[in-house]
Amino acid sequence: RELVNRVQNLRKDAGLDVSDRVVLAIATSGELAVVLADAGLRELIAGEVLATAIDLVGDGELAGEQVARDEIDGIAVALRVAVSR
Repeated sequence: RELVNRVQNLRKDAGLDVSDRVVLAIATSGELAVVLADAGLRELIAGEVLATAIDLVGDGELAGEQVARDEIDGIAVALRVAVSR
């Protein structure tokens, strides 16, 4: 739920319309990375944030203006949204 909230805030900050489909990239580690390895959970998150894809990436792979860095339960997480084409 916290991750979905962070993504929704990032979408809003990026000026995206609520109906815009996005590609979401997530860089994290530890327990959060283990949880996100579950394809079913990623599918659930994708449905909530209108993501056509969720890519789990290394932190060095995230670049661009629509990147947010935060912590969820003490675990660093970086998120990037891009409009899906």
